Amino acid sequence: MKFNEGDLTAVIANLSMLRFFPPEEATRAAIQALLVRMCPGKEALLWLVDEFVNRIGEWRGPMELRAVLSTRWMPADGIEATSEIAGYTPVDGEAKSLECHTRIKAQERVGGWVDSDKPAEIAESSRRLIEGITREWPQRRKVA
Repeated sequence: MKFNEGDLTAVIANLSMLRFFPPEEATRAAIQALLVRMCPGKEALLWLVDEFVNRIGEWRGPMELRAVLSTRWMPADGIEATSEIAGYTPVDGEAKSLECHTRIKAQERVGGWVDSDKPAEIAESSRRLIEGITREWPQRRKVA
């Protein structure tokens, strides 16, 4: 779902809580315009703001805004970036993926997926495990 002018106004108000967020109206208007070009939808916009407000806590500039978005969604304008913020770097993403893989492999050994006579239970257990892990880290990008 696409966002509207009211959504953008609320987003800028929320981002203004960040340490170092620019107070100038012209700069804030430019950030709004960037968000319009960059965010593929309302869900991506709200997720991005939530990440900055609740996890990052400070304004790191438009490139980091784009880079954090790129960890979960393909930017609507097609321009991706790589983050330098701890928890959002490519190395962090790889570590989380490896951790997920390791947990799944451990469950496979313990739960006996291959020989199990209860595939529905195993599928549900796997889904819950993966959901729990991905809640801790931004999920894979969603391509619009």
